[in-house]
Amino acid sequence: MSEMVNLKEYSEMLIREKWEHLRTLINLKTESIERATNIAKTEVDRRLEGMNEFRQQLDKQTNTFITKEEHEEITKQNASMKSVYIGYIVSLIGIILAAIAIFK
Repeated sequence: MSEMVNLKEYSEMLIREKWEHLRTLINLKTESIERATNIAKTEVDRRLEGMNEFRQQLDKQTNTFITKEEHEEITKQNASMKSVYIGYIVSLIGIILAAIAIFK
């Protein structure tokens, strides 16, 4: 004949089984969340590294730019060089005209 179990023992046995099953599910979920978190952290770190490299490139590029004050100074120099070139041209024309007048 089969073994008889009272209602209290049967209820406790069912609760223990369900509790173990629930504990297993919770552990699996926790492990899954930890794995997903680690993968996401690795991806974020990789992206941040790429952004840092991009920032370094921008810093290098920015260091090659001239300031507004430097630009204004260069522009002033170019303007005075323009005057010098005009002076050269006028002088050259004068020399040519003088040479023509002498040899005529």
